[in-house]
Amino acid sequence: MRRKWYLPLAMLGLGSLGALALSDAGRRAFRRVASRLGAHPDEAAEWEEAAEREVERLQSAVDELAEKLQTAQ
Repeated sequence: MRRKWYLPLAMLGLGSLGALALSDAGRRAFRRVASRLGAHPDEAAEWEEAAEREVERLQSAVDELAEKLQTAQ
């Protein structure tokens, strides 16, 4: 996939999550997930650690992209 599509696809994904959060079915789904995570704190901690690693990986990629854009100018 060409890199020029990353941002539009990311925005589409975020917009879809926003629309899901605004719908009744989406809110029910989020409540189910939250209740399951609350019932299993160990799994929630594992998920949180995995999410944190993913955020760090994404931040690194964004920083690398910003650096490449600055050097290209």
